Amino acid sequence: MRIGSRIKTWWQKRSTKYAAAGTLLLALAGAALALSVGSGARAEEITLGGENYNFDFENGAYLIKTQADLSALRGASGGETENKIFRLESDLTVSFTGTDAADGSFAGTFDGDGHVLTIENVNLESTSTSEEDVSEGILFGT
Repeated sequence: MRIGSRIKTWWQKRSTKYAAAGTLLLALAGAALALSVGSGARAEEITLGGENYNFDFENGAYLIKTQADLSALRGASGGETENKIFRLESDLTVSFTGTDAADGSFAGTFDGDGHVLTIENVNLESTSTSEEDVSEGILFGT
């Protein structure tokens, strides 16, 4: 009996250690998988105004982080922006001068996400050469 009880005790301690080790390995594997899948933004290429741009893309929205990101939208056509969401990631201060007027036709959704977009130093010259009314804007053409 004594040997049988020692074997039983040894087996119980051993299985407890294996169970703990198995649980730890499973948790580590789950953490590694979560990190490899990633939960943050990923870069995605989009064509705007006939040119390719790389935007960070997260939760179905292209992220606007800089004046360059915002400027990429200014020449975009309605077809290029239609059914797309562009989200401002932080407060942003921009300026536009010269013949930098927006002449695209934005048809997407611009989500300010509670951030402030400050436009300073606006001094635009018309780029139109026709006598017809031309719609040019600061952020987007119409």
